[in-house]
Amino acid sequence: MTICAAVSAEGQKGINVTTGAFSNGIGGISTLLTGSDALLGNFSALHSSDKTGFILTSGNRYSLAELQTIALGGYHSRENSSFGLLVSSYGFEAYREQTAKLLYARRLSKKFGISGSLGWYQLSLGEYGNSRKLIYDLGFTAQLSKNLSYGVLISNLEKSNIDETSVLVSALQVGLRYDISEKVSGFMEVAKELEESLRISVGLNYEIHPRFDLRAGFDAASGNTGGGFTYRISQRMQIDGAMQYQGLLGISPSITLKYQNSQTGN
Repeated sequence: MTICAAVSAEGQKGINVTTGAFSNGIGGISTLLTGSDALLGNFSALHSSDKTGFILTSGNRYSLAELQTIALGGYHSRENSSFGLLVSSYGFEAYREQTAKLLYARRLSKKFGISGSLGWYQLSLGEYGNSRKLIYDLGFTAQLSKNLSYGVLISNLEKSNIDETSVLVSALQVGLRYDISEKVSGFMEVAKELEESLRISVGLNYEIHPRFDLRAGFDAASGNTGGGFTYRISQRMQIDGAMQYQGLLGISPSITLKYQNSQTGN
């Protein structure tokens, strides 16, 4: 009974957890990832030099085809404003979550940015029909010093019912990023959903070669331990891979392809 409950709780929390392989490799942290990864987390984390980007990501929770997540998105920046679009799907025929979001970010200064998104969420339960909800989030990021920055993401300010058994939850995420050196960055994130326990995650990314990064992370709430890599195919295109391990439920692989016309990266 305990195992079944755990599988249900971990396996069917699709909304608001669409993350790329970079995020999965550092414990699910997403509030301070730049470039195309910002589409999946905190859109205000885009740098002023992030001009255009696209992302395609896919993952299988606990190696189950029925728990596959896939997302596709892109953004374009002009002066201090950025516009983005993200679509995602999670699940299988009898239980499928789908979202489509429009995103906007603005740099108010070199050290401070804000963002917002508005989207459409649909839950499909096969012969039991569909339910739909508007979803939204608000984010901001600030650079406290040359090496230290933080970000905040608020999703769905109040809890609402999707149907008789499913709830759209409100969530708050606060993240810190410290660049230990030009090649090593440390991440920490604290997240809280209504009626859920606090989640604390930590991660580390190390650029061991101009074309290759390694990373590792840990999520204390779920017990997920993960690691991953980045391979830069060219100056503008790269591939991320990650593997997460949870002692009870097993392995969750993910892969991400990114295109970025920018001078920066995570």
